[in-house]
Amino acid sequence: MEKYAKLQNLMYPHQIKELTTALLDLEVSRQANEWNKEQDRLIEESFKTVTHQVNSDKNLKKAALDDALATLSNAKSAQKKDAIISLFSDYFRNVGAQAKKESAMEKVVTEAERNQLIERIDAKAQRFSHITGILEQAENAKKLIPTKYTGSLAKAFMLAQEKADN
Repeated sequence: MEKYAKLQNLMYPHQIKELTTALLDLEVSRQANEWNKEQDRLIEESFKTVTHQVNSDKNLKKAALDDALATLSNAKSAQKKDAIISLFSDYFRNVGAQAKKESAMEKVVTEAERNQLIERIDAKAQRFSHITGILEQAENAKKLIPTKYTGSLAKAFMLAQEKADN
């Protein structure tokens, strides 16, 4: 029985790492889902924006029609970049610049985000509660939740845990 207890304690750091990895995998999955939704929203918004721009500008509408007719009459000599493609390019260039600017900004972890992470840690700790010391490690993990971060909260949390391990 004593050997079993020693073995359990040796396995403990590995299992805590599994707990952390599982939490981070969930966060990465959640962020990927949000990313996909954001992509869909951006595409829909780009179509609305470009459609509105074309419908509100007669010269642009005429240029788009001329480009389309030129392409239909001779596809080989058609321009690689027409008025509509330019509108989409400009839209996504502006969105990309704004996103880059926002990702470089420091963000504060909201109380809701912090509580959500704590709930996940508690749920995983309860799942592994038969392991000696897991609840203490879960409490230590809660202390590592950053208050500010740039980029991804999951990445900032992982870096904090790596720093604490060293």
